[in-house]
Amino acid sequence: MKKNIIDYTLFITTDNEEKASEISNLLNKYKMDNITTNIILTPNTGRDVYPWLCISDELSRYELIGHFHTKKSPHSHAFKGKSWTDELIACLMSDIKSIAGVFAENDKIGVIIPDIPTLFKLNSGYDGIINENRVLCNSLWEKMFADKIDFNFFDILTPIMSYGNMFWYRPKALRPLMSIKTDELNIPDEPLPNDGTVLHAIERLPVYVAWKQGYDYRVLLNKDRLLNGFDYAMFEFDRAEKLRLKALNSYGIVKRLRKKIMRRIRKIF
Repeated sequence: MKKNIIDYTLFITTDNEEKASEISNLLNKYKMDNITTNIILTPNTGRDVYPWLCISDELSRYELIGHFHTKKSPHSHAFKGKSWTDELIACLMSDIKSIAGVFAENDKIGVIIPDIPTLFKLNSGYDGIINENRVLCNSLWEKMFADKIDFNFFDILTPIMSYGNMFWYRPKALRPLMSIKTDELNIPDEPLPNDGTVLHAIERLPVYVAWKQGYDYRVLLNKDRLLNGFDYAMFEFDRAEKLRLKALNSYGIVKRLRKKIMRRIRKIF
């Protein structure tokens, strides 16, 4: 954030006063003159989507919005989630001024999404839109555009989307999506399934809603050479291998001592 010398408002959502106080202290510690901060309390539900929709009216007053969250993937290995999150954040926040310039130069750009994370590029078996998501996407589409249902998510193979639901957008381009009432969403309680909920469906909608509104999208490539999923995996494997060798070494010492003791016992008898 310090690298981006532009003025902007930072909205941070959290669910209680204690966390809000911690966040405020951190912001004061790393205070930057170009940032106005606004900490908002929302219910702890719906992952990043529910709080985002809760503050949509306030966000609609701005020309350009970046949506980010502290993504976690408890259903997957830690190195996968970390590689995924690091890659998205670096891609979308390393040069905010240039991203804003793309929107300024072309008023028909409604959404900028990050490139597919390395983890998913290497996972050819991943299906970005399972049937449950297709049904939910169609249902949400009908809510937003009841006057003309001209799109069917069963007609697409792989969705154009931000894997992880982090992206930049014009509020005007996503107005129908941002106008969905949170009390109309059937958000399941935690722990959520890995996929197939209304939250996962909303993650797949922004580019298509922008198209419907007459806007286009762009994919932002990551200029930095980040560690990919394999590199993170190797860190884990390397650590595990060191622990294994250490354990084997300890076992070898015990085994040698055992042989030495047995030889002495034979000499005695």
